Amino acid sequence: ALYSDLGKPLTAFDYDSIAMFKKDFAIVYQNNLRGLIDRNGVLRVQPLYRTLDIHPDNKISATRPDQWIFLNEKNNIISSLYADSVYAVDEN
Repeated sequence: ALYSDLGKPLTAFDYDSIAMFKKDFAIVYQNNLRGLIDRNGVLRVQPLYRTLDIHPDNKISATRPDQWIFLNEKNNIISSLYADSVYAVDEN
């Protein structure tokens, strides 16, 4: 959670962690994804990104995670997940 200097809660305990502020923004981490909040605790960018960088000119760059889609033999989607890479552990 994020609190003001006077101890007032600005966010709930929704995030795994909050990075240090760079100027007016901080990166928040939630479920291995990144988003952005301002100094008032307002979520400015939903935590949907694999990478999120705050540049010195206050511009933001971000990339979404890779989505892996698993198909059966008839090309029907059986599941999907977001991950950097996927490895077969066994034949099942």
